Amino acid sequence: MIGAHIRTYNTIHEIRSEQNFPGTTRVGAAHHLRVFDPEKGDPQAKGTVRMLEHVFHDLFLEGMVYGRFLFPIGNGGYPYGKGTYCDFMGINYYSRDIVSFSMNPLRLFGDLKVREGAETNDLGWEIYPEGLYRVCKKAFERYPFPIYITENGICDAEDQQRGRFIYDHLKVVKELIEDGVPVERYYHWSLIDNFEWDEGLGPKFGLIEVDYDTQKRTVRESGKFYGEVSKAGGVTEEMLEAYPFLPTEA
Repeated sequence: MIGAHIRTYNTIHEIRSEQNFPGTTRVGAAHHLRVFDPEKGDPQAKGTVRMLEHVFHDLFLEGMVYGRFLFPIGNGGYPYGKGTYCDFMGINYYSRDIVSFSMNPLRLFGDLKVREGAETNDLGWEIYPEGLYRVCKKAFERYPFPIYITENGICDAEDQQRGRFIYDHLKVVKELIEDGVPVERYYHWSLIDNFEWDEGLGPKFGLIEVDYDTQKRTVRESGKFYGEVSKAGGVTEEMLEAYPFLPTEA
């Protein structure tokens, strides 16, 4: 996959240069970044967290961005040539895991769980807006490219959490920009209820509800809110008054 990305990146830019296409084209890759926090009182968990970050984050990002193949997929070399193969960082963010040490190597010596007392979505994932700040800030410090948040969403069949989820995560985007992190795009996942690779049609991620028996589409209240935010370029006082799932003050 990394090799295909590098060749595609080079080909796109070569064709555009040869054909003298106007403007610029950005080519990048999107990756799912999670927050892994060690269990309090478990000193060995910190090492497990580093291993998880290496496997789930570093292997992909170092290869896609710089063409570097880290262990165990390589020896730290650059089989396709050392370079820069991303014009932006695509980040998918949903949740975090609390990590405790385990003797099971098949689980990378870690057990994952949800923080006790945390608010969760329909799949039991912790709702943790601060994590979006953490993964974007860390990614930009290591890979100084514009950031596109290519996925960020919640499975919430009853639409009781999604509106506030959107508000809280967009507030984090604002904080990132104010702190100098160039977040240039935000794409909510998802426009409509969809087929999830691991879970099938069960989880409801859509701003628009889909009745799979009739194929009827219905815009959820959170979808209406997101549409208004998109048109206005932010949250207005009128929205705070109109939607009960929002705080009374921005």
